[in-house]
Amino acid sequence: MNNDLYNIIISIKPAYADMILDGRKKYEFRKCSFAKRVDKVFIYSTKPVKEITGYFTFDEVLRGKKSEIWDLCSEFGGMSECDFFEYFDGKSVAYAMKIEKVYRLENPINPYCSIKEFKAPRSFVYLNYEIGEGSIL
Repeated sequence: MNNDLYNIIISIKPAYADMILDGRKKYEFRKCSFAKRVDKVFIYSTKPVKEITGYFTFDEVLRGKKSEIWDLCSEFGGMSECDFFEYFDGKSVAYAMKIEKVYRLENPINPYCSIKEFKAPRSFVYLNYEIGEGSIL
C-alpha cells in the first residue's frame, strides 16, 4: 500500500451494498469526508449479512449543499429523495463518492474472525493493513 493512500472500511446497509456491487448505485453518500487520501473502500454489509462483500475505488468526492448533491447524484444514488434528505437531516453539507470501479469478493470476509477486535464502523475506519480475498494479508 502506498504510504500516501489509505484503505477504509465503511458500513453500508445490505440493499445499498448490493446496488453498489451490481453497478446500479454509482454514488455513495456520506455525512463527512476523509482527512486522508483513500485508495480502496471496503464494503462492510451490515446486519443481517455482517461481512465484507467487496470494495470500490472512487473518482472524486463531491461536496455541496444537500439539494445540490441530490440534483447531481439522484439518478444513480440508489435511494429515494425522502431517504436521502432523512439521512442528511441536521447536516448543512452532503458528500457523495463518485464510484469508479467495483470489485465483488467471491468469498465474503467475516471481519469478526479476520480482523482482531473488529467493530462495525459507525461511518468508516482507516485500515493499516491490506485485506485480501478471504484473509488479511
